Amino acid sequence: MKLDSETRTDESRFSEVVARARDVLRRRWPMLVLVAATIFILGTVVTFILPPKYDATARIQIDPSRNLMSQDQQKVDGLTPEAMDTEVSTFNSPAIAANVVRRLHLDLMEEFTKDIKSPSDAPLSQEDRITATATAVLKKLTVERDKLTYIITVTFRSRNADLSAKIANAFVDEYIASKTVVQTGSGQEQTAFIQGQLKTLGKELQEADGKVAEYRAAHNISASAGGPAGPDGSSGGAGQTIVEQQITPLAMQLAGARSDAAATNASLAAAEAQIKRGGRDSVAQVLDSAVIQDLRHQRAEVLRDLGDMETHYGDKYPELIKVREQLHSLDAQIAEQTTRVLASLQASAIAANARVASLQASMNDLSKRQSDGTRAAVLANSMQQEADAKRAQYNKLAQMSVEASQNSHNSIVNAEVLERAKPALEPAFPKIPLFIALSFVVGIVAGVGTIFTQEMLVSGIMTKDDLETFLNLPMLAAVPQVKKVKNPADLLIDKPTSLFSEAMRIARASILGTNPAESPQVIAITSALPAEGKSTTALALARVLAANGAKTLLIDCDIRRAVIRNMVRTAAPSVGLVEVLSGQASLEDAIYDGDVPGLSQLLVTNPYFDMTDLFSDNRMSELLKTVRAHYTHVVLDLPPLIGLADGRLLAPLADATVLVVRWSQTPASAAASGLTYLRGSNVPVVGAILSMVDPQAEAAGAYYYSKKYSSYYQKA
Repeated sequence: MKLDSETRTDESRFSEVVARARDVLRRRWPMLVLVAATIFILGTVVTFILPPKYDATARIQIDPSRNLMSQDQQKVDGLTPEAMDTEVSTFNSPAIAANVVRRLHLDLMEEFTKDIKSPSDAPLSQEDRITATATAVLKKLTVERDKLTYIITVTFRSRNADLSAKIANAFVDEYIASKTVVQTGSGQEQTAFIQGQLKTLGKELQEADGKVAEYRAAHNISASAGGPAGPDGSSGGAGQTIVEQQITPLAMQLAGARSDAAATNASLAAAEAQIKRGGRDSVAQVLDSAVIQDLRHQRAEVLRDLGDMETHYGDKYPELIKVREQLHSLDAQIAEQTTRVLASLQASAIAANARVASLQASMNDLSKRQSDGTRAAVLANSMQQEADAKRAQYNKLAQMSVEASQNSHNSIVNAEVLERAKPALEPAFPKIPLFIALSFVVGIVAGVGTIFTQEMLVSGIMTKDDLETFLNLPMLAAVPQVKKVKNPADLLIDKPTSLFSEAMRIARASILGTNPAESPQVIAITSALPAEGKSTTALALARVLAANGAKTLLIDCDIRRAVIRNMVRTAAPSVGLVEVLSGQASLEDAIYDGDVPGLSQLLVTNPYFDMTDLFSDNRMSELLKTVRAHYTHVVLDLPPLIGLADGRLLAPLADATVLVVRWSQTPASAAASGLTYLRGSNVPVVGAILSMVDPQAEAAGAYYYSKKYSSYYQKA
């Protein structure tokens, strides 16, 4: 529910703003039309007066693949945005502009030289004149990159279509020529510079290589084959000393020797253990000996023959003796061979241990010499790296020298003309349809801005809300402004159904209320400032009251102005309120019939300027007591409250006081000050009447003045 309430509040505020804007436009549209028409006419006239100017555009393309200064033509990907911006800025070079001026003799044309002035009385030199003209020409030149492409547009604006095309093409030609000269000249300068650098760097490279070679020879360091040479000519590996080269294979030999010695010692130990147990024949090396195996095979055969013979023959048998000798010989051989195998095993162990000891000694010696060799190798590597760096730099400079030499003999530029400028058929400035449309739009905007500025500068009260906000008073009626009528109050007689007459009837109804018994009898009409329509309102209200059958008396209390006497249609007597209050005439002689049936008038015959204060005593109070008995209503036209004392003295004598506020003219502060005087005297202020309201101001509360009610009212 809260959201719905806020939504309705926002919609209400928006509708109020729209209504207020519509009200301002409705009331001030003549000013809007005047301002808009004036600006539109001036803009149209200026558009046709302005001298036409023509644009001519040439287009060139930058081709990065044709850049001879690139070191690798296969890797040219394009130009960076910064590079393109540099090319665009080149067109605005004063040197190029000066060449264009000389080429086309622009320093003799008034279009470019009319604003050139010498800083002194002396005339400008030819070069100074060309420079000043070039500056003026550049102001009319526009060079832009076409989006994100490599295309550059060169546009020149001039009063002459043919001249604008010539100048645009001249800038393109000078740009291409300058790029050719600069590129060739740069190549020659680079070639000379690089050649000098190559000589110096070559000497340094030779010295560095010589130092490396001498140091390696002095410390027995050789170039390692650890890697291939690099593309820049570097050695490709670190240097090694002879000790470092020897220590690796020696370490491998020592490891193998230790392994062999360990195996041999293990075999010898196993054999010795078996011998101690009394089993020489069970030693593995003995068992594995092919000679011993063959001898044992022979012994087995001899033993077999010996057994057969001992069974058949006696001990003296010759063959048996011979076989026994043969068996003894085989046993001796087996024992001898076993001894030889064990001796060989011991010799192998001794030799293996001796080899390990020898290799370890060599390794210890190399280890002592390695530390010194390592420091020397590090220094050698550092020297080699420095030499390699110089070699790479030398190779790079040599490549650049070749490219610069080629460029110095080649005049190809990386730009080509896509489209040469042609004379324009239509002027680029001014765009007549566009300027006329802009004049119309600017006129409308200026007109709207003017009327809303006027509205914002209005300090007066304009709406019912203003009355309630600043004065805390209800709006009794909004009386429209009547033009072409000298006295609007006469409309109550001449046109009783006009807007003005209806507004006064609304005022009467608001003042009297719905209960006749409680209606005020004495009604005072006043205002904070003069010229707010107070007297007209008082006369009109008195006529409305009388026209509705109430016996009414109108008393003009504004004795210093006395304007009502000139507003009524009946002839006034020679005496009036001043004479009655001063005792010079009777009340009966001063009151006379008005121009509406039931209306009587007590006016001021002549403005009264005297030191005597007619309202300071009870004479006015006694007068009102007298007339109360004879009239249903008494309307008092009081003087303004600010600057005069009479209104403040008379207002407390009334039953109801109405404050007249001129629409959009009476400042809120002034109305509030006048109201403060009344409330300070406990005056019963029943409300305010907005006077002279613009009939079109529906947003001000006078909705019944709109065209919706045109059939109800008689035109004034």
